[in-house]
Amino acid sequence: MTTSLRRIAEITAQGILPASGDALPDTPLTGVHLSELVRPGQYLDGGELLITTAGFLADAGPDEADAIADAYVASLRSSGIGALALGLDVHFDRAPRELVDACARHGVPFAVIPARTRFQSLTRAFWTARIDEERHRVQRLLSFQTRLSAAVTSPDPVRRLVGLVAAELGGWAVYLPAAVGAAPAVSPGLSGPGADALLAELRTEALRGASLGPLSTASYAVGGTTALQFPVTRSRSVVGHLIAAPRSSTPVQARAALLAAASLISAAEARASEVRTQDDLHRALVVQLLRDGRTDAAEQTARTLRTPRIPDPVEVLLRSCVADDAAGIARPRSSAGVLRALFGEESSGDGDRELLFLDVGAHRMLLLDRASAAEVRAAIARTDEAPFGARLSPPIPLADFSRYAHQLLRYPESLELLGTAREGGASGGPRVDPHRGAASAEEPETASFDDVSAGEWVARLHEHSQADLVRTAFAVLGAGSSHALAAAELGVHPNTVRYRARIIAEVLGRPLSDPEVISTLWPVLRGSARDARQPAGESSGP
Repeated sequence: MTTSLRRIAEITAQGILPASGDALPDTPLTGVHLSELVRPGQYLDGGELLITTAGFLADAGPDEADAIADAYVASLRSSGIGALALGLDVHFDRAPRELVDACARHGVPFAVIPARTRFQSLTRAFWTARIDEERHRVQRLLSFQTRLSAAVTSPDPVRRLVGLVAAELGGWAVYLPAAVGAAPAVSPGLSGPGADALLAELRTEALRGASLGPLSTASYAVGGTTALQFPVTRSRSVVGHLIAAPRSSTPVQARAALLAAASLISAAEARASEVRTQDDLHRALVVQLLRDGRTDAAEQTARTLRTPRIPDPVEVLLRSCVADDAAGIARPRSSAGVLRALFGEESSGDGDRELLFLDVGAHRMLLLDRASAAEVRAAIARTDEAPFGARLSPPIPLADFSRYAHQLLRYPESLELLGTAREGGASGGPRVDPHRGAASAEEPETASFDDVSAGEWVARLHEHSQADLVRTAFAVLGAGSSHALAAAELGVHPNTVRYRARIIAEVLGRPLSDPEVISTLWPVLRGSARDARQPAGESSGP
């Protein structure tokens, strides 16, 4: 319901009519103003219905009437007028051709007020329409708030809330969680071939907005429309961003809707977090029973607590809890979550499979079935940016899981290092076979990291065909294994640092995050850097 010429005509029973026979426009009006000035534009705010009797044209000759009318309407157009209305039976009994043509040229809606229609009745009709519009807005807002409150208790509250926002604003909406790898919640209107590209652009804009201030709102052009962005907070921390592109609401209405939805998304996320915490404990309990060799108890517990089923055989994906937490990567809870966390892509398999997991010390164990492990390996084959530091075991019979779990946690470097071409992983510990356990001391092994001096490893990095491996190793270790901080120090893209770090892992046989690598290489690299900064002729020691 809009306060417009059409609405005023309805209220006044055709007290205002189109000048040229066309239907009255539904353009919103901001007020009603009466003026006989030749240049009234400077006194208007924009959007008004201006009423005049056009006395300035009554005495104009045929040669000058066109120029006067054109200048008059051009002045109104520049002020942003909403519409022009001519009162008849004062100077004119019909709309003068010069005024009709000028309004058509400048795109100004033009209407006439029939004789004996009081101008004050149009003003009263405007305010009646304005009150009706505000009443309708309040009723719609209350209805929207009621629907939002009901959505919080739905099975998928965040997605439901996002859909309601999109429907209310007449466009699309999306919620982007701040946690790396967490799936966004998108409205039904945000789909199609360009949806992935639009989501990527929205993530970039969300990060840019967060850099200006964690609690700041923003608006920007994206995908051919204007998007509004609101932070979703919990305990004074930003947990995500709600972004929408309104098409059928004013900016004030859109901001009110986004603010209300953002607060309820925060509440829904907090409630879901409590549920996930309890479910995480149940899943970890099942894995712990498997580690203890109590397979029957684990299967019974999984059925009782309704956790994901236990795969047989199982393939273990091993990651670093510390590295994930530092990078803000959420713990993957499903096969699709693993692909999002490691590769930033969605599952293309036969559905999302919930996973069992357990954090043991600095390690995070995720139990994959054959299909999930196959998706991970297929994703590795599709990308040059495989996840550095993640390791994947071969298939393990469930009956042997307890013995093998102990070995892989003791010798994680024996597993396949994802993102390298090495078979069987690095050789910093005994090779673990799911059917034989740890290799005996008599079996031949390649030279371990400890067999070569730190200086020799640095020399090998210097001699490698890939440039700047030593500088990259120094930057990564100095940044606490943060690829983003190291990239900023080196002035390159984080993906370049990840690529070089994988090459360094191949050369060393261990990743840079390995504690022995840090304790061995860091003093040598730091000393080399200090010597490089030392002025010529000065000694580096006492």
